[in-house]
Amino acid sequence: NSTEKDHNEGLYKGLKTFTMKPGDKFATIMVPNSTLEALLADPETPDANKIPIFSLSLLNPAYDMYFGQLAKIDEIGNAFVFEDMLLDADSDRDYNDLIVQITGVSVYAPTLDNPELGFSYDWRMVENPVIPHIIVSEPDPETLWMTVTLKSPADIIVYDPAGRYIGKNGGTIPGATFEFDKNGHQIVSLPAVEWTESGYYRIVLQGINGGGLYHLELKGFKGKTEISSQETPFTIEPHQTLVTFVSAEDFLDFGTVEFDAPTAPLSFEETSLLFDFDADGDTDDADIAKISAIWNSCVGDEKYDQFYDLDGDGCITVMDIMQVTTNITPDQSGEDSE
Repeated sequence: NSTEKDHNEGLYKGLKTFTMKPGDKFATIMVPNSTLEALLADPETPDANKIPIFSLSLLNPAYDMYFGQLAKIDEIGNAFVFEDMLLDADSDRDYNDLIVQITGVSVYAPTLDNPELGFSYDWRMVENPVIPHIIVSEPDPETLWMTVTLKSPADIIVYDPAGRYIGKNGGTIPGATFEFDKNGHQIVSLPAVEWTESGYYRIVLQGINGGGLYHLELKGFKGKTEISSQETPFTIEPHQTLVTFVSAEDFLDFGTVEFDAPTAPLSFEETSLLFDFDADGDTDDADIAKISAIWNSCVGDEKYDQFYDLDGDGCITVMDIMQVTTNITPDQSGEDSE
C-alpha cells in the first residue's frame, strides 16, 4: 500500500520446503507485530495488535466476521496474501502484508476479486518487487538456469551482474531461491539474466564453524537438462571471505559455468582485503553496515552470525566492528577525503 511508509519493502526470504503425505491438511497462523515465541511467553497479551490471525476463520475471534483474512491471487498461481489487521478492528484491507506462495498443494481461499473482501487498494496494478518471486512455472525447455551448491563449512552469497543478491538471509534476485538440503548443503538456484554488457555472477564464500575443506559445485541447465558442471574442493579459514566469478556472457551464450579457484577479495592495487564481506573490491561503508546491523547480538540470538564474530567471544561487539572500520580501503578516486 503506497500510503504505508514501508510499502514495497522487505527481503525475499527464499524457498522453504516441507514434507507432507498425500491427504495431509494444514492451516497457517500469523502473529502481527510480534513472534510466536513472544506470544507463547505471554499468551494472554492485551495488545490487540499482537493477536494471532489464522487462515481457518473458526479460530479467529467472532469467526463469522472473519471471512477472508487469507486471500488468493488468482492470476499468479498458488500465491496468497494475509491481511494483518483483524477485519473488525479498523482493518485497512490492503491484503499486502504477508505474501507467500505454496506449491504442491490445493488451497481453498477467496480470491482478491471477491467483492465480500472489501479489497481497498489494488497493489497488483503498480510496480511491486514481490511479484517476480512468486510467478513460478515449470522451466521452458530452452530456459537457461544454474545452481550453486556449497558443501560446508561456509556460507554462500551470490550476486548477479546487476548487483542483486541471494543468500541465507534472503535476497533481491527475481526468481532466485536459496535452500538447505537434507545434508545441510546450501543451494542457490539462479535464472539466466539478460545482460546487455559483459558481466559476472560473483560467488562469495564466508568461512564459519572453524573453517576447513569445502566443495563448491556449479551446474548449468537448459530446461531440465544438465549441460555443464564443475565441482572443486577448496579450504577456507574461519571469518575468511573468498570469491570467484562466473561469466554471465558465457552462461547465456554457451550454458557454461566454469570458475577459478576462490581467492581473497583484492583491492584496486591487488592487495588482499580482510573485511570485504561482499567481495566487491573494497572494504567500505557497506561492509561496516553488514556487521553493525547485528551489533550487540550473541550466541542464541536470532540475529547472531558467527561469521561476523571476528574475535570469537560469542557476541558481536564494538571490538568486532572496530576491526572493520580500521581497515577501510583508502579512496581510489584521487580526491581528498574529508
